[in-house]
Amino acid sequence: MSNLMRIYNRGVRPSSLFDAMLSDFWPMFTSRDTLPAAGFKVDISEGDDSYTVYAEMPGVPKEAISVDLRDGVMTIDVTRDESEENQEGGFIHRERRASSMQRSLYLKNAATEGASAAMDNGILTITVPKAVKTPKTSKIDIL
Repeated sequence: MSNLMRIYNRGVRPSSLFDAMLSDFWPMFTSRDTLPAAGFKVDISEGDDSYTVYAEMPGVPKEAISVDLRDGVMTIDVTRDESEENQEGGFIHRERRASSMQRSLYLKNAATEGASAAMDNGILTITVPKAVKTPKTSKIDIL
């Protein structure tokens, strides 16, 4: 018990310790949001003419996701507002949750036009074409 009190005095609530312990074994029971606290996982692959970004978002509807591309920076934003109301036996139970998460990724030479995205089985797949490189130098003929 004295160890628990030392931890509690350092600002860690015992309930958060219990949640942390349970989350190792049963994450579906301790998670209050659909999105993990550390962020959603993202993988990026680069091809010759495009980038492909894979973002893991299980349980997130596509209507809650926004993807923007500006100056080579892709921003994936997820915002969820949930509420539920239950009336049984004269008791009213209400719960409200709001969660948001954002990731920004730099994609060198990304074209702002022609990008596409699709959601399948909790995986958001975004394909971004690379901008056509124009030569930095050109030859000038002397007349």
